[in-house]
Amino acid sequence: DAAGPGFARDNNRPAPYNLTANLAQIAQVLKPPKAKSIGFTFSPSTANLVKQPAGAMIQTTVGGTPVQFQYDRTTKRYNRLINGAVQHTASGVTISTPNVIVQFCSVTVYPQDVDVVGNPSQFTHTIGKGKVVVFRNGHQITGTWSRSTATAGTTLRTPGGSPINLAPGGEWVVLVATGTPLN
Repeated sequence: DAAGPGFARDNNRPAPYNLTANLAQIAQVLKPPKAKSIGFTFSPSTANLVKQPAGAMIQTTVGGTPVQFQYDRTTKRYNRLINGAVQHTASGVTISTPNVIVQFCSVTVYPQDVDVVGNPSQFTHTIGKGKVVVFRNGHQITGTWSRSTATAGTTLRTPGGSPINLAPGGEWVVLVATGTPLN
């Protein structure tokens, strides 16, 4: 940042919080590779959700950790819960997203990584295909996910083969072992 293109100091703030970055200018200088599709499709339309079942509460487990989200009709977002309490950032903003993707994957023991009490890590396989449940706008859409290689995007499809469109604005991807309960 020392006089680099795109970096500046805002004299109205104390250091180190006064460093600003003009990302467009930095990108022009660095000429980074173009963004690649991660495979997801987005649409603000909710017309295809009318016949989908309700999906206001999500409860599952990742490894041994309970994972919960609850839909807020006012904000049209899923709030992240821990032990039933809505989570917030340090500044008090609710941690939420318009989409939650629960992707069921094969999970195998990874014996090369063992914790201090002797428990081996688990490896989640995200190359292949499997069941997916997408939650958006208070509804759930069950379908399939597929990803052919480590550099390919993940596609989400309905049982009929149509893309499952996500609401614009972000998503949580929750990778769970095949057969894990989802309530």
